[in-house]
Amino acid sequence: MQDGNGAVGDAVDAVATRQVSVPEAARLLGISERAVRWRIQAGTLTAQRDRVGWRVAVSAVDATAARGNPAADDGNRAVDGATVAAELAVARAVLAAVEAERDHLRGLVERGDQERAELRRLLAAALQRPALAALTAGADEAHATTTGAGAPPRRWWRFWRR
Repeated sequence: MQDGNGAVGDAVDAVATRQVSVPEAARLLGISERAVRWRIQAGTLTAQRDRVGWRVAVSAVDATAARGNPAADDGNRAVDGATVAAELAVARAVLAAVEAERDHLRGLVERGDQERAELRRLLAAALQRPALAALTAGADEAHATTTGAGAPPRRWWRFWRR
């Protein structure tokens, strides 16, 4: 479930896609039969040819989206039990996918919190050691003796102006 919307889309397709005729697809999608045939030809609708004609794969999500479009809604549609059941199955599949992704992300956050707590603990332990302070103080003294204690730092451009 780490791939974002792809898994949700796969769950929706697996649960709610059904094969219908071109006139039925036109009715479900709220478009004309000619528009369905154009979409089949353009490849935006998945369809297979059989002995009778074209069988269009229509998901409940497509049908619901078309039903929510006021231009596509003629107001004369009756709600049938199969459509409601398909929409409910889609909603449940999407909900399950979202819950699984939520659980995965919670696990990632908890692991990150544990790692940060461990890093804070290690840093606190390292800062409390007196040997570390002595080492860093010794390094500062060594740097001061190699550069000259009272001499100002040499400018970089002076090197090129000899």
